[in-house]
Parts: sequence; structure tokens; C-alpha cells
Amino acid sequence: MPLRGKSGPAYASLSLPLWPLVLLCGLLLAGVTCRPEQNPGGRPRKFISYYGHKEVQEGESFIIYCFADRRTKISWTKDGLPLRYLSPWQSYYVWEYNADELRVSRLEVDAADVDFSGGYSCSRESPAKHFVRVTALWHPAVAQPACHVLVSRRHS
Repeated sequence: MPLRGKSGPAYASLSLPLWPLVLLCGLLLAGVTCRPEQNPGGRPRKFISYYGHKEVQEGESFIIYCFADRRTKISWTKDGLPLRYLSPWQSYYVWEYNADELRVSRLEVDAADVDFSGGYSCSRESPAKHFVRVTALWHPAVAQPACHVLVSRRHS
């Protein structure tokens, strides 16, 4: 259930609802633990879960949270490539911290463009991804039809 503020659900910066994070923290504090699923070889699979923006417009920022078990090595990629290859002029920030049995990583991208659409992953140890779609803004100057001049062949 969302937290209620003075004018509706409480939101984190950039309009993300807080209730999933509050629920996750509540489960951790209540002593609920997740058991890792086993691979056929007997090794536990890495637990990774995502929460964040799924669609933003060009120029907006977006945030993705990655929740993983503490042994997971965090290394953000987009469509399989390390984030440093995204764009040399674009800024993004990564924060990491531990919460009980989980490692939490937050990726924040400032002023995204359509090239930022794709699948984001916080670890190569899991095939799980979080998909973000960045839609282009409509620019009236670009979207207007070309000007046509009609010339009459009739002479007076």
C-alpha cells in the first residue's frame, strides 16, 4: 500500500513511488529471508531484482534500483556493454550500500536521450534486466511539413 502524503502517494525524487522500497525494508526488518534457487549443478543462483522507471521522455532523468545478494559483484551494463560506453557527454551516478542480506545499487541517469533505451543489468552473474524506454520529444520545427509553392501554368 502506498504511503499517503498531504496530496497523494509519497514519491521519491523523480516521481518513483516509495511503497515497494518500504515493503522490502519491512520484510527485511521482519526477519523474512529469501532462499536462493538452486542451479542444476547445486550452486545457488544469484538473487537480483530491479525497480525503477520503465518509460521517460527525452531530456528526463531516470532511476533504476538493483537489489542483489551481498556476494554479487555490481557492474552496471546497458545491452551488455559497460555504462562507460553510453555517451561521453552524458552523466550518470551509481550509489551502492548494504541492507541486511542485500546489496542495493542505484543507477541515476541525467537528461536521457533515445539512445538510453534498452536493457540495464547490474551484474553479469544474472541474465535479469530492467528495460527503460526513452521516447523522443515532439519538436514542432522538425515535425512541420515542408513548404510547397504552387505555380499556375496559366498566363493572363
